[in-house]
Amino acid sequence: MKNDEFILTQGLGQQLEFAFRRNGWDAGQVHKLCEGDRLGLIRQFMLQPNEPPSDLSGTLKRNPLFVPWKTITIGRRKSVDDLLQALKQEAYPVWPSAEAILRHPDVILATEETRVNLALLNGRDLGLDEHLHYSIMRRRMIRMGFKLCTPEMAAELRLVWDDQEEIRTVVAMEPIDGDVLDMNLDNDKGELELASSHVNELAGYSADCLQYICVIP
Repeated sequence: MKNDEFILTQGLGQQLEFAFRRNGWDAGQVHKLCEGDRLGLIRQFMLQPNEPPSDLSGTLKRNPLFVPWKTITIGRRKSVDDLLQALKQEAYPVWPSAEAILRHPDVILATEETRVNLALLNGRDLGLDEHLHYSIMRRRMIRMGFKLCTPEMAAELRLVWDDQEEIRTVVAMEPIDGDVLDMNLDNDKGELELASSHVNELAGYSADCLQYICVIP
C-alpha cells in the first residue's frame, strides 16, 4: 500500500484501539496526539535506526572522553534536606521543579560515601549527527560504556562547580515525570542555577548546543 493510498481499515482501527487501551490512553489524549505534527514526530522517532549491537565499551575506555572532567563525592548527605541545606548555605539557587525531582519518592540517596568521575560530552562526542533524540543519546552513552547520573549527583556537582564555566549542561539521567536536572545560567543575575528541563523524547536536539554530564564507570 502506497502512502498516498493509506486507508484506516476496520482491522487497523481495531489494532489501534486495542493498543491505546492497553497503554492507558483516553479519548482526550488521542485527540491531542492528532494535533499538529505530533504523529509526524512519532513516525520520525520510529524510523530512527537502532543502535548497533556491538559492545563499544571495551575499546573506548582508553579514549580521552574517559578522562574525568570533574570528580564529586556522593553519599555524604543523609537526606535530601541535608543536600538542599548545603546548597542554600552556599547561596546556590535551586528551582522549585529541581527540588521536586530531588524529593521524588523514586530518588534514593547513596548510603556510603563514593567518589564519582563525571564526563562532559556533546552529541559529536557520541558520534551523533546534527539532530538527536534524548532517548537515543542516553542509549549511545550506555553502549559506549558510560553510566547515567542520579539527581543526587547533579546537586553534589553544583557544590564543586567552577562558576567561571558558563556551559549549558543537561544531566544524563532517567527522566522523572518527564524532567531531568540541568545547570542553567541566569543571565540577569549571573548565577548558575540547579534547574530542570522537560525532556521531549521525540524532539531533535542540536548535537552542539548542549553538553551532557554522565558517569565514567
